[in-house]
Amino acid sequence: MRKMVKIFLMFLIFSFFSIFQVKAASLTNNSYCEEALDVDGEPVQICHFVFDVDGTVTYNQNSLSLTLTNVVIKSIQVENGWYYTKVHDNLYTFETSNPTLSGHVEMATIVFQKINEAEECSIHYSCDWSKIDRSCSIFEGNYYGPNGDIITELEYEKQCLKPVCKDYGDGTYSDKNGNLVSKIEYEKQCLPHYCEIIDGIYYGKDGSIVSEDIYNEQCGSKPSYICEIKDGVYYDQEGNVTSQLEYEKQCLSHSCEILSDGTYFDANGNIVSAEEYEISCGIGIDNPQTGSSGIPVFLFLIAGSFIIFIFVYNKKNTKIYRL
Repeated sequence: MRKMVKIFLMFLIFSFFSIFQVKAASLTNNSYCEEALDVDGEPVQICHFVFDVDGTVTYNQNSLSLTLTNVVIKSIQVENGWYYTKVHDNLYTFETSNPTLSGHVEMATIVFQKINEAEECSIHYSCDWSKIDRSCSIFEGNYYGPNGDIITELEYEKQCLKPVCKDYGDGTYSDKNGNLVSKIEYEKQCLPHYCEIIDGIYYGKDGSIVSEDIYNEQCGSKPSYICEIKDGVYYDQEGNVTSQLEYEKQCLSHSCEILSDGTYFDANGNIVSAEEYEISCGIGIDNPQTGSSGIPVFLFLIAGSFIIFIFVYNKKNTKIYRL
């Protein structure tokens, strides 16, 4: 048995170091094998595929072709950052998530087992290194930029997906073509502007870029939109962009109303105090402490006058009879 194991090992070592070819002179094959016993006590060969790089090479894929005689593959274990795919029969591709190779590279460990102890065995293999272009792609959870370098997901979105008119939230912006631009350029191209001058650029009443003469003609000294809503933007009495609440205050008619900010309107639509609102509208204001509704003062006066009238009337018309 030991003699057969040694013969098996000889074939493995011979094939590893005589058949392997490296295209790049800076990459050296230092693969090696060691004999061992598996959990069943059967002899196996554990072969480590390792390489040493002098400098840096741009390879990220290794096509491993195996020719096996009286030998089977028992297991394959890849090292960190490597992934493998069985193409067919004994052809495998090993890929790394790293864009380049440098230093000591441990790719995979393959365990081989002899089928028939009475027969001779051999393993021959060849490696073909290549580079897969991963520019602007995603591989095994890693994002690659235009140059094939690993970048963050956010940078991948900026550089590869290039969404238009986006505020990334980190101080960078994209224009209407998806290119990274300054904040002011983003605002010029992507935000609505009506009768505005930004960085020396004039926007007309429809939001388009116009000449200074057309701007003065359309906008002049008075804004174009007075108390209007344009593309979801609210304009006040002066034509300035304002909030919805301010727009409602200045531009809409209100009679005996209380707005959400506590502004009171009387019966004529004028902004008044709470007391003036009560008098004009005859509507009590809820007491914030009790929650009950107040009764207008004039109702108290009417009720009091009526009670006094009845009292006086009854007094005048009441006769006292003595026995």
